[in-house]
Amino acid sequence: MKTVSMIACVVAVSAILRPAFAQDEEIAGSLPPASLPSDALPLGGVITYVGNEGVVIEYGPAKIAVDALYDDGLGDYVETPAAIHAAMVAGDDPFDGITDVFVTHAHKDHYGPAAITDYLTAHPDVYALVPADLKVEGEGRETPAQPVLKQVVPLAGRDGIASPLNHGANFTWRFFQVPHGGRQHVVYWFALPPFERSVAEAAGAGISEQDLTILHLGDTDDYPEDLEPHRAAFAEHRTDVALVPFWLLDEPGLAELLNADQLIGIHVPVMGSSSLDADTMDWFSDPGEQRIIYKNMED
Repeated sequence: MKTVSMIACVVAVSAILRPAFAQDEEIAGSLPPASLPSDALPLGGVITYVGNEGVVIEYGPAKIAVDALYDDGLGDYVETPAAIHAAMVAGDDPFDGITDVFVTHAHKDHYGPAAITDYLTAHPDVYALVPADLKVEGEGRETPAQPVLKQVVPLAGRDGIASPLNHGANFTWRFFQVPHGGRQHVVYWFALPPFERSVAEAAGAGISEQDLTILHLGDTDDYPEDLEPHRAAFAEHRTDVALVPFWLLDEPGLAELLNADQLIGIHVPVMGSSSLDADTMDWFSDPGEQRIIYKNMED
């Protein structure tokens, strides 16, 4: 039976707040729920599902959205209800305090220029991290409206750059090039820190074990071909939860390749799929549903 998944744990009260930066790695209609009690957040992150592959992730001081602002479910995929979209634009609980929104690729069921424009207009301090080909004019490659373009950060191609975004809650993230549909398509990996710690404690630290680490695979198509080139990068740091398109959930060895403790399916069709097994898999299908992801820490 599909249930809210929880990984029992103890989490240390220390982590590092870092300026957010991007580094490209070629190889490397229901109402929204109320927020969970604040005393649950230090131990666990909260992932709120908004539709298709759209999620809002909160942990410690960080709250981000991925593929959560799109205009069209294409008739096949779970769309974000109007009430949830309105709550996001209004910044209502649990969508208040988002500092950055991320887009995996420019297909209509993941990105919508109108939805992005509405949101960024209402939140002038928020950045949108988007594939660079959104900057190209033409059918299917529309950009947000001109007034908000200063908030849009196009991700570089294959050469790799660092883009400091010194604002809001700080966290670390990387993106990886993965093929899909002839467009620039990226996989995101996030490390969200729960608490501040001193410079001395943080000296020499990369990604601390206390960070909540989330991988969002977007529309990764072919396994293992699309992901194998990034195996070494995934192996560098353990991932707590990988959000994967449902068609990969039954692939043997996926969790091992991703170095992930837990897989949660996304991009589930409205009609479901016969490949989904409620006894062995977990997935999002109802906008507004949440998962608490507790840190699986050793003493």
